[in-house]
Amino acid sequence: MHIDLETWLIDTGDIVIRKLQDKGSEFLAPVEQAVLWMWDIDYAVRNSGSFGPLQDSSSSAITDFLVFSRQSGLAKLAAFLVTATDEVNFCSHYDENFKEACGELRSLYCECVLECVLNSISTQ
Repeated sequence: MHIDLETWLIDTGDIVIRKLQDKGSEFLAPVEQAVLWMWDIDYAVRNSGSFGPLQDSSSSAITDFLVFSRQSGLAKLAAFLVTATDEVNFCSHYDENFKEACGELRSLYCECVLECVLNSISTQ
């Protein structure tokens, strides 16, 4: 089954947001926090065409997400986030870069979920 990346981000973001609300940020895995950063950035750019909503909430999503992507070896995502120093350019090319950047994040997220499931099975 193929799920487009926008749908994946919305659905996975919803799962992570519910976990955040139910348990708190200390229970989020780093990759789940990364999904929230991507969701925040995506929401801001797609709905306002700018970083305005991120700035309104004093979010450090871009900076934190860049650090995470570099530490996690997500080269395409990191290269995408580096371009955020030029907000107008980043936003105007967002759709062109979203697929590769979000695809890397989805792959890492799926690896982490699979690892958690396998660990859970092996401890039963």
